[in-house]
Amino acid sequence: MMVPSSSEQAKIDRAHRATEPADRVVVASLAITLDGFVADERGGVSFLDAFNPDTLGFDRFLAGVAALVMGRRTFDQILSFGVWPYGSRPTTVLTTRPLVLPDSRAQPWFAPARVAASALAPEELRASIERSLGAPGDIWIVGGARVLADFARADAIDRWELTRVPVLLARGVPLLECMPSGWSRKLTHTRSDVLPGGVVHSVYSRT
Repeated sequence: MMVPSSSEQAKIDRAHRATEPADRVVVASLAITLDGFVADERGGVSFLDAFNPDTLGFDRFLAGVAALVMGRRTFDQILSFGVWPYGSRPTTVLTTRPLVLPDSRAQPWFAPARVAASALAPEELRASIERSLGAPGDIWIVGGARVLADFARADAIDRWELTRVPVLLARGVPLLECMPSGWSRKLTHTRSDVLPGGVVHSVYSRT
């Protein structure tokens, strides 16, 4: 019996998805400043403290998410907050180092979490997550910027949801890091909504 290689399996999975209803997408959703930064120079997002999470639509968006993908730095930063806002949704952390997870007995806020490490490439990871999911919902690429860049370079993001807040940082972490010279992608604007506080939520789909 021949077993397909990982790259061959990814091609098979893409072909299989093409024959199914397009009801699950990979989405990048994040807040961004007017000058294009997703975090300050230290990776912090305190510039969002002035905005009500309800205004940013986090709970509404999360309700449509079935699984999450994030980088190691993003995962460690979230743990430092002492809260796990994603419930029992399966979460993949892209890292080559072993994960050190909180003891859920001492830190019960982490008890529902279902977290695993992976070093798969974007298309292979997407195929692996889709094979494991039973519940409907999207795959959210949480960040950070390098993870977003990896998925963007692989053309593996179906929808971008950018919540632009009226803040200027001048310096910080850009939306995409380490992109090759000359790289570009054209997106199709789906809609934009003006929210309280001068926040603008825009949705773009892959062309």
